[in-house]
Amino acid sequence: MNTANRYARCSISSRHDQGSLFRERSRAALTWRVTQPVAPGGSEKRLRTVVLLTVSAMLAQQPGVALADKGKSPGSLAPQSVGNLPAESTGRGIDEGGGSAWEAYAGVAAAATCFLSSPPEPDRLPLPGSPINQKVRYLSFTAGDPGRSQAIRVPFDYLPPPYTPWEGVLMWVGQPTEYCEQAGKERPPCPCGQPSCVFTGATLQCDPYFTDWSVFDVVHVFHEGILPSATYTVQVIDSTCTTVESNFSAPLFVTMSRWGDVVRNCVTCPCGPPDGVVGIPTDVTAVLDKYKNLEPPGAPCAAVSKTRADLDWETPNRRVDISDVTFCLDAFRDVHWPVAFGPPSPRPCSP
Repeated sequence: MNTANRYARCSISSRHDQGSLFRERSRAALTWRVTQPVAPGGSEKRLRTVVLLTVSAMLAQQPGVALADKGKSPGSLAPQSVGNLPAESTGRGIDEGGGSAWEAYAGVAAAATCFLSSPPEPDRLPLPGSPINQKVRYLSFTAGDPGRSQAIRVPFDYLPPPYTPWEGVLMWVGQPTEYCEQAGKERPPCPCGQPSCVFTGATLQCDPYFTDWSVFDVVHVFHEGILPSATYTVQVIDSTCTTVESNFSAPLFVTMSRWGDVVRNCVTCPCGPPDGVVGIPTDVTAVLDKYKNLEPPGAPCAAVSKTRADLDWETPNRRVDISDVTFCLDAFRDVHWPVAFGPPSPRPCSP
């Protein structure tokens, strides 16, 4: 044994015998706890290096766990909002005297408390086969674990021209709000029709919003960046986690229906999902029926939901009016969205 290793080994034995340092290994959490860390000098400095290297080896197989930067105090390791906490690297080096055993323990404990969220689920129609309730301008899903505070991330995967420069944008679902299902009214109090008086809507923002999403039924997300024929990823992260990729839920991939394609037909109740074709007796009529708030007993079944019929070109306005009927008619005439509406707004959430 060389002199340095023999000296470090003797230091550990000596300090342990004196009762000034002890270690405890939890078999359940597989973490190390070191109390009364010694000052970084002389034999104590060598001792701390040995302990840090031991803890570092334990962390090597745990993605997303890293030791804190050198010089931080234990108080600086308090839990932070996921929106403000940078992704950590597992490859941060430990030099002699850098960091502390307490910081290493805090890093392990933080990883151990990260709750892996359940993946979001698509909105489905109550029809044979449970088809996905695809929409033109609303991104719809259910998400959340009961009793957990979580946030929902929406990366923009593919957007049609002229919104292609927005590809790669990463946004978060904002605070959910109740909106009226009746065509001409946006916010409660809402006249009660069938099958529901209200729906839950939310827009997108640049910072995460944490809440218990499980208390809501289907969440319908609207934004200028939620576009026909576009594709998105929806993922959930718990408030106990940092924003490394391994801490997000499994993804839900969502593809929006084409411009003006609202239904297959309304022979069934509710009307069937989009079929890739825009027609007057199907799609245009479905939007017109929603504009008229068509409900039983004057009709065989209720008109399509507002989230299917609201087609406004920039940001859906949570209403269905004659402009939505006109937009659907334009789509039937092969007026491609959004050629007639000008360029998009500046790319959101830019640094």
